[in-house]
This record gives sequence, structure tokens and C-alpha cells, in this order.
Amino acid sequence: MTGARLVAALFALLAFGGACGANRSAPTNASLDVAQDWAQAFCGGYSPLLRAKLDLEKWSNSGPAALRTTAMNVATSGTKALTEIADEIAEIGPPNSTAEAEHERVIDALRSAADGYAAAERLIPGTPDDADAFRQVLDDQAGAADAQVLKEFLQFSKSSTYGKAFDEEPLCGPLKYLAES
Repeated sequence: MTGARLVAALFALLAFGGACGANRSAPTNASLDVAQDWAQAFCGGYSPLLRAKLDLEKWSNSGPAALRTTAMNVATSGTKALTEIADEIAEIGPPNSTAEAEHERVIDALRSAADGYAAAERLIPGTPDDADAFRQVLDDQAGAADAQVLKEFLQFSKSSTYGKAFDEEPLCGPLKYLAES
């Protein structure tokens, strides 16, 4: 992901962030309510990781201590955010019985990405003080799994079961932009 795309996504996140969950329309049925809870958990939960990734771009030309701290923040934010999203979505459950396989698939993707960020947390202390080296550790450990999370998100955001809820959740806009890039 290029720094420019990340910056654009963060600006969108900040612009829409204040509206998170505000004036949510009343669900027409239980399935829609569950889908809305999913959208809020997924998109709102991913926001801290998105912000941490932007900080890494912002601090790329900083000194070694700031870079290491920022890279570690990306890794810890990724571990925490993705684990919390997976736990919350698991607790919410699928909106209907036909979405159970999708439900489990996205939880597995979230947990896999969280594990990747946890592995990066263990490697960052021994990584040379270089922005590219930190990015490489994050990408090697969590990049593919995180990309899979965004792919799953994009599929959910276009599905008949979840699409409307993801469209109505303000924090999903920046995430959708990233997933489509």
C-alpha cells in the first residue's frame, strides 16, 4: 500500500470518524441488526491499526528510536485490534445460518493476521533501525494475512447479507478504499 493511499484513507477515517454509529437507522429485522453490529465492530475496530500504519509513514524520516517505537505500535495495534475484532464478531455471530461459513472464514483471517502482527512484535526489537526494514518485517509477518482480511472485508461489503450495513457505517468508507486499492 502506498503512503498516499494510506494518507487518503486516514483523512477519510478522520472525516467520518465522528459519525461512527450516530443516527443508525433502525434495523428492519434481526439479520440486519447483526450485520450492522458486524460493520461497526469490523470497521471501528480496524481504525487504530489504520492510524498506526499512517504514523509509520509519517515517521519514516525520523530517528531510529521513533521508527522502532512506531513500528512496534503498528504491530501491537494490529495484534490487539484484529484479535478484538475477531472476538467481537465471534460473539455477535453470523446474521443467518447461510452466512456461517463466511463468518468462520473472516474470523480465521482476522486471527491469522493478528498472529502475524504478534510475530512482528517479537522481531522488531532485533530489526535494524531503518524504516524499510521495519516495513519489511511487518509485511513478511502480517502483510499477506492483513491483505486477506481486507479482501474478506471487501467481499462482505458487497454481499447481500452485509452490504447495506457496511455501506451505512461511516468508518467502513476508508477501509473499503484501502481494500479496493
